[in-house]
Amino acid sequence: MLGATLASAEISYRVAPMADRSKVTITLEFDARGKSFDLQLPSWSPGLYALENYWNTMGAVSASSKGVALEVTH
Repeated sequence: MLGATLASAEISYRVAPMADRSKVTITLEFDARGKSFDLQLPSWSPGLYALENYWNTMGAVSASSKGVALEVTH
């Protein structure tokens, strides 16, 4: 579970568009504590009064720590 400690932690991210700009790769880096945690993708955008299903357009999701692949569940 994403606790108060991680919620206030520093998170850095990079967004890299593909050459044709049809997709992007987003890389998050943060100091995770504990054996598991949740990351959430919002279902809204500021100023847009509708719920969206942004997760439907997500492709591959992966995680690693110090170069070692971690299990990801949806």
